[in-house]
Amino acid sequence: MRYKYFVLIALFLLALLKPIVTYAGDQLTLYSYHQAPPFITGDKTGLTYDFANYLSQLNPELQIKIMIIPRKRLDLILSSDPQNIIIPWVSPAWFKKNIKNQYTWSSEIMPDASVYIWNNDTNYSFVKPRDLLGHNLGGIRGYRYINVDPLVSQQLITRSDANNEKQLIQMLQQHRVDVGIMPFSAVQYLLQETKLEMAFSMNSHHQFSRHLMINSERPIVKDQLSSTISNMKHDQRWQNIMRKYGLVTNPQTLEQATR
Repeated sequence: MRYKYFVLIALFLLALLKPIVTYAGDQLTLYSYHQAPPFITGDKTGLTYDFANYLSQLNPELQIKIMIIPRKRLDLILSSDPQNIIIPWVSPAWFKKNIKNQYTWSSEIMPDASVYIWNNDTNYSFVKPRDLLGHNLGGIRGYRYINVDPLVSQQLITRSDANNEKQLIQMLQQHRVDVGIMPFSAVQYLLQETKLEMAFSMNSHHQFSRHLMINSERPIVKDQLSSTISNMKHDQRWQNIMRKYGLVTNPQTLEQATR
């Protein structure tokens, strides 16, 4: 009789522990195709890694594996409807409707912009695409630029491409191009790193928001991550991370910085 009693107790405890064992660690793969600073600054360093660590600290039950891959490979992965993945630094406008509708989208992680950037030792000033007419524009190979590409196609603007944002800054320094277009987040980090903040002027080409795409088999994971993102702007730990990369966290400051 006593034996049966202990068996029943053991079965009861196992029943209680089973959900804990099953969900002790939700495994997520973080895919990112953003390979330039500030997102990647070295071997397993940069804002993407700090962001993943931040999510893990606030959600210790999540196990996040980081995979840095090209955009074309990401598109191939997304076409197979994968589960338990997150993709930071993206905007819904950058994905086809049938893809973006499959995912939960967080609130804004951070504001960003595509900006015109040029040397302060020139008489140039760039506010709108037509201000580029007759100038040599520096871009990033493979990037498309709203309302600028048609002017390049019409040969009203000469475009020279760099392999990455750091190389484009060097082209500007060497006056190989008159003006460049690159992400504000990259400009802020690179100018801070090279102590060239006072050497360049910039103005907004167009502004956008960066978000987190989420797909998980468990709705609670989506809710947890969405809640974490919503509260980030008020978390001093996240503010310190952003400050480390020379970034701003609100659209008003971004607008002022890119006038």
